[in-house]
Amino acid sequence: MKNAINIEFNTILIFIFSIIGLLIIDLFLIPSYVNKPYFYDFRANNPDGLYSFISFAVNYPQPKVYFIGDSVFWASGLSRNETIAARFERCDPEKRQAFNLAFKGSRLNDLALLVNLTQRDALIILEVNPLGLQGNIHQATIQGFTKKEPLNFSFQATIQGFTKKEHLNFSFPNLYHHRYTLQNVFFEGSTKEKLYKYYETFFIGNLTPTENPGLVSHFNAPTSTITSEELKAIDPKNILFVIVPLYNSSFNSTPLHYGNYLDFSQINQNKDYFLDYQHLSKKGATYIAEEICEAVSS
Repeated sequence: MKNAINIEFNTILIFIFSIIGLLIIDLFLIPSYVNKPYFYDFRANNPDGLYSFISFAVNYPQPKVYFIGDSVFWASGLSRNETIAARFERCDPEKRQAFNLAFKGSRLNDLALLVNLTQRDALIILEVNPLGLQGNIHQATIQGFTKKEPLNFSFQATIQGFTKKEHLNFSFPNLYHHRYTLQNVFFEGSTKEKLYKYYETFFIGNLTPTENPGLVSHFNAPTSTITSEELKAIDPKNILFVIVPLYNSSFNSTPLHYGNYLDFSQINQNKDYFLDYQHLSKKGATYIAEEICEAVSS
C-alpha cells in the first residue's frame, strides 16, 4: 500500500514539474529566443511565419534594407546564407540589416502588398520577374491551396491584419502562437514539409532540380508576355527595382525600366549563374548582390 502511495505521489510530482518546466520555457525562453533567428539570414516558408517576420522587420529600429521577391530572391535551391539578401548584407558598406521578405510563388501584385506593409521606412530592393507579371503562363501557387488557385487570392486573405505594427504582444501559449517561426528556424519549413522531403528522398527519390541541384536541371524557360501595368502601379518611392534574368530567354526588358532600376536580363546566356531557367546559382546570386551593393553605395 505504501509503495502504491509513493508511486502515485511521484507521478503527481513529475506531472507538476513538467507543467512548471513547460511554463518556464513558454513564458521566458520562447519570447527571448523567437526574435534571434531573424538576424541570421531568416526566410519564411509559410504565410504565418512571414507575418511575424514582417512585424519584426518593420519595428526594427536600426538601419535596414528590405528584399522583396519570389523564389528567386528567396533562393530556391540555395541555403539561406547564400541568398542575394544574405550576400548583400556581407558586402553592404553601410552594414545594414538585410531582411529577406521574399516568398516563394509570389506574383508582382502580391509583392506590391508586401511593399506597402513595410511602410517604406527603409530602402526596398524589389525583384521584378518576367514570369511573375500579368499576361503570361506562370501560375503562382501556395502550398496548402489548390494547385490551380492563384497565390494572390489566398495570399491577400492571409495577410489581412498585417498592417498592425505591434509585434509579439503577450500571448499564451507562446509555443503555439510562434509555432510557424520555430518550425522555420529548426526545419527550414513546416514539420510536415520536412517529413515529406525525407519521404521523397528515401522512398521516391524524385526531388526537382531546384530542390536538388545535383540532378539534371530544366533550362527551358516558358514563353512570357511582358506587360508593365502592374509595375507602373507601384509607387517607386524608396524602391530599387531589380529585373532578374531568365536563362537563354531573350525578352525586351525596356517596358520594365521604371523608377530606379537594375537590369540583369543581359546575363541570360551565362549558364554558371543558374540552377535552372530562372533560379540563380551561388555565383549568380553573388554577382547580383555585389552589383546591388555597388549601386546603392554610389
